[in-house]
Amino acid sequence: MIDNLSSENTAILAVYSTRRDAEMAQDRLDEAGIQAFITADDAGGMHPQLQQPHGVKLVVLERAAQHAQGVLDDAGLLPHHHEPAKHEAYDDDRPFSTGRSVAIAAAIVFLLLLGLILLDL
Repeated sequence: MIDNLSSENTAILAVYSTRRDAEMAQDRLDEAGIQAFITADDAGGMHPQLQQPHGVKLVVLERAAQHAQGVLDDAGLLPHHHEPAKHEAYDDDRPFSTGRSVAIAAAIVFLLLLGLILLDL
């Protein structure tokens, strides 16, 4: 077990479309002795429909990323649209997601239309 995880950098190894697929990959890595964790914006798995906008991220320690990628590739558990591991912190600091931007744009259009209707009255 690793003594000081707080000083370790992480890497997003793969992004899956479902939590189940990410958990299968996590289990395979665990069998290979590689520590991994899953991060998803799905309310802890209670709302799987929320997985679609950003996917379910499988995160490993940066120093284990290449080995972990090889393990998953050999097991056929990498997603079809797989990109090489991103060697960066997993946290998502983007101010707006695509879904959120669309919702904001729709709200603005609604308010503009409502304003036009009220001006005609």
